[in-house]
Amino acid sequence: MINSASLSQLTRPLISIFIGKYNSLPENWKQIYTTKPSEHAYEIAQEIKYLGFARKKDEGVPISQDSMSIRNQKMIRHNTYGLCFPITREAIKDNLYKTQFPDKLIALGDALRATRCQEAMNILNLGNVSTMTTDGVTLFNTAHPLDNGVTNSNYAGVALSEVGIQQAVKDIRGYKQLSGIPASVKPQLLVVGTANETAATILLNSQYRASIGTANNNTLAGVNDVNAIYHNSTFPKGYVVDNYLTNENFAAIITDVKGLIHYEREKIQHMEWVDQHSHTNWFSAFERFSFDATDWRSVYGLMV
Repeated sequence: MINSASLSQLTRPLISIFIGKYNSLPENWKQIYTTKPSEHAYEIAQEIKYLGFARKKDEGVPISQDSMSIRNQKMIRHNTYGLCFPITREAIKDNLYKTQFPDKLIALGDALRATRCQEAMNILNLGNVSTMTTDGVTLFNTAHPLDNGVTNSNYAGVALSEVGIQQAVKDIRGYKQLSGIPASVKPQLLVVGTANETAATILLNSQYRASIGTANNNTLAGVNDVNAIYHNSTFPKGYVVDNYLTNENFAAIITDVKGLIHYEREKIQHMEWVDQHSHTNWFSAFERFSFDATDWRSVYGLMV
């Protein structure tokens, strides 16, 4: 009779196929998110208001006071993702599991990888809809509130273009802390949907300004005009094209602020068991994690 122990002996030599396939596939989110371990069911993300500018002290007047405090926070709950598949008693008896199991195992690894990629990109996909940051507004927003009543924007409703990137870089350079002190944020990586791959290639790799169509607002390009995006190394980490962005015209600029977080609660685990009623053998794999945005300054969105 096939039991859990004997099933494990049959399938264990093939587990490396699953693990090897899973780890070998490229996952763009690893260039976007900062991975942190977690030992709890959820994490609390907090935004701290640091000290503001020092104030001029007149003679005989008490020195001005300021304080640091937690202003905004949000809960990030981890979720478990998994799948399982069967191997029948007959397949094992007929030695068919040797051909069926590896293919199913690879498919299971691909499914977990795809799920992780999709969950990561959904933070950006829903960035102006339902992804909320610690300040209580959507991730991509033109009015992130600061303490002094001023707001910052990390979103522009324009296409990926020279003009669009100029606007984004200007806004990013103007990011401020809650206290109003400049945050000194720099662009790092451009993430684009499939429709923007050609535009990203031209904008980042051309030494001279090149018109890529009036829709991209590059009509001012002249002969021998230098491409400032290229010469200034505006994106030192280059660009990636991601198929999991649901809006193929979307583009995100990732900054050097570590505010896009991947919490790893449980690494990939697998289990095997036997259903004695149907004589069917089951193999499952699962993991527990979360993706979220804790600081809007970590990203800027361009989308029409």
